[in-house]
Amino acid sequence: MSAVLQWVRTLPVRLPLFWQVQIAGWTCFAVLSVPLKLNVFDTLSAAIVITVFREPLGFLMTSGFRVVFRRLNLHLGQPARLLVWVLPMCFLAALIDLLLGAAFARYLAPAAPIIDPEGLLYFRTLLYCVWSFLYFWIKDNRAARANLLKLAQAESAAREAEVFMLRAQVSPHFLFNAFNTVLANISNRPATASSVVHGLSGYFRYSLNNQRSALVTIGEEFDAMASYLLVEKERFRDSLVIHSSIDPDIRSIRVPGVFLQPILENALQFSMKTSALPRRVAMEVLGAENGGLSIEVSNSGRWVEPQEMDHVDDGGLAVLRRRLDLLYPGDYRFKVGPNLTGDGVSVRLELPARDAVEVGL
Repeated sequence: MSAVLQWVRTLPVRLPLFWQVQIAGWTCFAVLSVPLKLNVFDTLSAAIVITVFREPLGFLMTSGFRVVFRRLNLHLGQPARLLVWVLPMCFLAALIDLLLGAAFARYLAPAAPIIDPEGLLYFRTLLYCVWSFLYFWIKDNRAARANLLKLAQAESAAREAEVFMLRAQVSPHFLFNAFNTVLANISNRPATASSVVHGLSGYFRYSLNNQRSALVTIGEEFDAMASYLLVEKERFRDSLVIHSSIDPDIRSIRVPGVFLQPILENALQFSMKTSALPRRVAMEVLGAENGGLSIEVSNSGRWVEPQEMDHVDDGGLAVLRRRLDLLYPGDYRFKVGPNLTGDGVSVRLELPARDAVEVGL
């Protein structure tokens, strides 16, 4: 018994939308039309009986309409075809409705007054036309929503592919330089070589564990970048001073994977070109007042105007900006410029409290 009740309760959900609307619509119309019929027939029972006959007939007629409309592939974008097919069908259905309804009414209540047949014919024709319009409107609206969903899914897939393509565009020189550092120190400085290997291990463990993750925690990202900076520190030794810090309370906030590395590469690259020794690079990650993140990466050296760069790239900042545009459209801040004393440059990045836009993962 409980299984039967469960089946009955879930029946409306399992029915296709057409039948849900069809049953609900004709049921509501039948209930609302009883008072109108009561003005014609003497008793409530007669009004109810004629309603029980006529409206199920309308239900069957419009169910047949659906079959014909689907076979003809009619929709609102074809007004001429709709007029050619729908109006005659509605008039014919109203005429059949009128004849059968009148015969049943005369049988049910012979003494009842005769209803104006012309007015009833027009009314039922209009009723079927309204039903047809609603059918095409709902059908076309659902088709448009389905197309929008498919378009959104396609755009999401394209955005996902672009995000991972952009993420993969990190400096290929990092691995090359790290291996050269290991080779140069493996004999006379084994501790340095070992430190570089440990740094590489932490960096690539992070990359492998999150290679299909669009979002990671800022704690994971920071730790991976600390490993990256460890490799660079061992490479340049005393000529490079590194400082990094993160607020432990924000380590669980999710961010795009490998988004700090282009900023750090940019800082290292331009400090090498414009800074006196020892070069300095600092990374600070803090929580913002709005619940998001405030990140600053700074380096010693002078500010280089874009027109002075010639063919030198910007350390991947353009690629990073494109990634952030995809993941935080119009909802992040990115500022690059000299510090107040003019002896350093900083990149300031503010990310919102919400997660980045989902990219289909």
